[in-house]
Amino acid sequence: MDNFWKVLGGLAVVVALVSGGYYLWDIVFPPKPVVVVDRLCEFVVKDQRMDCVTVLASDSFMKPGAIVDYQASTDGTPNRVPLPVADLFGERCQVPGASLESLKRDLSAPQPISMPQLTFQTNRALQIGADVEVPKFNGLSLKAGPNWSDVLKVELINDDAWATSLDELSAVSAYKSCQILKSCTDHVNSSHYRVVGTTIVAKGLSYKAYNKKGNLISLEAAAKSQQFTASVGGNTDLGSTADTTIKSTGARVIGVRLMPTKVFDGEQSCSQNAVFSPPTGSARVTVSGGGGRGNIGGQRTDDKPLGQKASVSAVGSEASECRADFERVQSQASAAAEVRDDGPGAVRLAYQLVTGGGHYATAAGCFAGNPIGITGHDTTTSASMELRATIPVILRDSSVPSMRVSYSNFPPDSRLEVFDWRSKRLQTAKKETIKGDTATKYEDFGPNVSGTGSATLGTYGPGVYRVEVTFALNAAATGSGKERRNQEASLRVLLSQ
Repeated sequence: MDNFWKVLGGLAVVVALVSGGYYLWDIVFPPKPVVVVDRLCEFVVKDQRMDCVTVLASDSFMKPGAIVDYQASTDGTPNRVPLPVADLFGERCQVPGASLESLKRDLSAPQPISMPQLTFQTNRALQIGADVEVPKFNGLSLKAGPNWSDVLKVELINDDAWATSLDELSAVSAYKSCQILKSCTDHVNSSHYRVVGTTIVAKGLSYKAYNKKGNLISLEAAAKSQQFTASVGGNTDLGSTADTTIKSTGARVIGVRLMPTKVFDGEQSCSQNAVFSPPTGSARVTVSGGGGRGNIGGQRTDDKPLGQKASVSAVGSEASECRADFERVQSQASAAAEVRDDGPGAVRLAYQLVTGGGHYATAAGCFAGNPIGITGHDTTTSASMELRATIPVILRDSSVPSMRVSYSNFPPDSRLEVFDWRSKRLQTAKKETIKGDTATKYEDFGPNVSGTGSATLGTYGPGVYRVEVTFALNAAATGSGKERRNQEASLRVLLSQ
């Protein structure tokens, strides 16, 4: 009888082992630690000949042109590129108000690539709270729970994948551009910073976790069964679906290729803290007449850009009755104006207006070719000009130099204004001593000025500033009257600490 119970007890143990399956097996024989191969990194390095990334970041963050603090590994393990510290084409590197669109034009169109489904055999010996050894989305925390050993494998799949590259010449152009903040070009100058040239991007990346029975584990089920926990750190594009455990709806970078350091060797970045961009300007001149027959006629206009002279002129055809030259004065008008580049931060604005009125006579009759009973008539002429100029000033570092604007020979009611990149008008900065303490007092400047003068204005840090001037002048004459106006005005901008 004793043997019977021993046999029966042994059978019970066998039945328990069979019915308990892997669960009891794990209790009797705990899982041994295994080395989990990063299949995604393996795909990036071996198939694509690129570098792995530390986390799967959004393609709007990790992208061509990004600057990374990169240290090549020395132990033979795959190099992993960390998250960017800056972006040559991003807002944090762009001088406020500058446009980098022309530098971005050589960013290639996405080229499709094929990415296989990847399977990660899990390390079932992970301790509670340990990081699960799979590639991580940026903002995702995946921790092993008390029952982590029940998870057999994790599959990584994607909906679509592509590669995007930046032309090396565009990267060099950005590096040399004065529209990039000096702090960012200084990064590229440093030996341990590198620029991302190419990225591999996958959209719809999904983790599928399976238990030892081959069943898909949902995120909710994993939490209930204490297999693992996930925290997405407020990332709204990470979630769970019916056929996945965790899915990212956005595009994520899975690998990068860094530009060789030699691309920037021998290239001089913009070394200036402040840069005067080429000015822009325009000149418009107009002449017109009125007051009687033979005047110079209706309005005639000429427009020219910076560096070209706008010019227009006309002569009247006044004539007296009976004898054309009797008391005749032919009207005339001319106008010329030009805006010229006068070196860094300076322009010259020249103009000349000449007007002369006209006169002719009508007669009640003619005797021997001479008018009898004459009536005199005057004609009028007018000439006008309008000059506009803008001097862009780029400040590239955190210093806030004063901007001194000097002008000369401006006609009355000229309009002179200085704006920052937000179209905020700059104010004059004056040092005052109050009870022994020196303070800076700011006051509104302009916009109406005339003659010759200057103003020192305070700036607001890095950005694109613009100094704008507009002035107009008119000359007119009637009958025998004449008027002539000509002048060369100047505008100059200087920077000082």
